[in-house]
Amino acid sequence: MNEFYNGLSYKPTKEELELERASIIQEKQQLKLNTYLALQQKGIIPKSNSMDFKHPELIEPIEEVEKWQGIIINNTQKLPMPTDAGILKNKKYCAKEYAGLMTISNNGIYETHRYLYKNKFNTAELAKDLGIGRVTLERNIKKLENLDCKVLSIENTKNGIVYKLHYGKYQEDTGKLNKYTTIYQPMLKTLACAFNSNAIKLYCLLSYMTNETEFKPMDNKWLAEQIGLSPKSKNNLDTITEIVAQLELCGFIETKKLNVFKWDEKQGKEVPQITKQYRLSTLEEWKSVQNKVK
Repeated sequence: MNEFYNGLSYKPTKEELELERASIIQEKQQLKLNTYLALQQKGIIPKSNSMDFKHPELIEPIEEVEKWQGIIINNTQKLPMPTDAGILKNKKYCAKEYAGLMTISNNGIYETHRYLYKNKFNTAELAKDLGIGRVTLERNIKKLENLDCKVLSIENTKNGIVYKLHYGKYQEDTGKLNKYTTIYQPMLKTLACAFNSNAIKLYCLLSYMTNETEFKPMDNKWLAEQIGLSPKSKNNLDTITEIVAQLELCGFIETKKLNVFKWDEKQGKEVPQITKQYRLSTLEEWKSVQNKVK
């Protein structure tokens, strides 16, 4: 690479080479998929669920291909979102904008963060899809960059401005990341476009705390506190109730009520109480509800 900076030979860093390589790989995969789709539309390749044996080098598309912000939404891909308490409780953490950026991001080679180039997407179009103004999106991206928890860093490279999404906490003893959850890409896209930051933070918390097979009890006061809302406020508790109802209505979660006995200090005895339990919906369950909504 014979590029010069201030008259001196410029040698790209290892990280810049990593970003460039990952970007090239993604562009090649996208080109193959676009070629396959074009051949299908022209009738050269029949539309089927199995790959035509004459074209093994091409990537088979998902049965119903959805494209958003220039990328293919992959039903099998799961993307990371932060769940660290210091992030979820931070009122300046713009989870809606972060989810939008994460949905269209690329994976770094070493998987310690995800990234995307600013020149690879249209800020105004992304803001429109998220239901906010372009200025609001740019302002909130700046807020994300300025957070002490460093969930987002912005760097100016020879290939343009790059956003780095630091979704997990690095553990020195294990060399791995923790304090994050993973969400299917189409589900994360819908969360980013249809829900606000508090709702997205709450779903990420539920995704981290429970799973698709077991119901786990959590009360509104605890949930409110975990996403930075005061559990002493009735309005905040009502907000949690409303978010939960909307998440369930849209197929993201399933809840059920259970009668339990808890000790009441004032009455000096165990009294019956109703607790709500949560389970994550599977991708197929979510898609089934989404199809009914459409």
